[in-house]
Amino acid sequence: MMGVTERLKGVKDQFCELAKQDPALSGIDVDKYVSAGTPVRQRYDKDGSAWFPYLHHHTALRVTEKDENGLKVDSKLQQFISSYDGMMAIRRALNPFLDSASQYTALTLLELGAVELNAKKPRQLTNKNHSPVYVDNRFLVTESKHKGATASFMAEMLDNEVCSDINMIVGGETAGMAPGERLAQLVNLPYFYVRKKVERGKAAVVGNPNKISPPAALVEDLITDGKSKFTFIDFMRAERAFCNVTFVIFDRLQGGREALLKGRNCELYAITDLKQTRKVAVTKGYMSEEDDAVIEEYLKNPRKWNLDRGYDWYENDVIVEKAPPRATA
Repeated sequence: MMGVTERLKGVKDQFCELAKQDPALSGIDVDKYVSAGTPVRQRYDKDGSAWFPYLHHHTALRVTEKDENGLKVDSKLQQFISSYDGMMAIRRALNPFLDSASQYTALTLLELGAVELNAKKPRQLTNKNHSPVYVDNRFLVTESKHKGATASFMAEMLDNEVCSDINMIVGGETAGMAPGERLAQLVNLPYFYVRKKVERGKAAVVGNPNKISPPAALVEDLITDGKSKFTFIDFMRAERAFCNVTFVIFDRLQGGREALLKGRNCELYAITDLKQTRKVAVTKGYMSEEDDAVIEEYLKNPRKWNLDRGYDWYENDVIVEKAPPRATA
């Protein structure tokens, strides 16, 4: 298998071709400024006082020359890396198994009913708002074969994409516990789980405290806006289980990756996501292209989507905007 640097050169070439089409970079020899480097490892203070994350997606490609042209290229590079397509391009370069793992997992979730894409009969979520997208990855707890596949895919991400020496795996209570434990068994690392709430006198990170040895990877089933992960990460860091890597099975693509990066300097690695699952769903006949267009409309503005369909909009279990009366024939 080719090394990380060799694979990143393919991403560099892809970026340079895209950049050359940009009017702002017209006439600039982009290849001269962009280089691909092997990501280095994360570091942390032994006494636990500080953590210095190495967010390799933002540095695996870099601009070394900072003259006027270099600044233009650097700006374009940062836009590319921070975008979904740019992030996926780098992940694919690092992990040649990513696409097949993503498609397999998406199809599995659709077959099990763990992901429902239903534009005609939206579900009411726990936050009381309605959505044509419903995800419940706890279905996988029952499926030993698929749990094994999920752990294998996470192990590939750990081996190919994560540039940190992960020494322990921590499952988030409760949905992250089963895949987290299976991953820990597969990669032969100590396993713990982290509580959602901590009662007085109880540890947040459950397991043998003598085996806590950071860095740690948090495992969860899915991510939406990312805020529920903050509590887990804070609990882990408070008990020396320093964490700057989170694995999930499914990313709803509703700001979770960005929130983790900005709020906790934590990188997210998802096996599959809503965008890729929608493609599989249309291809395999789980929904039509017309239904997919309705879901796209929902994702752009969930609040407006609910109100237009006669559903009140809730925030913190309180109605903040009532739907206008629907016209009757």
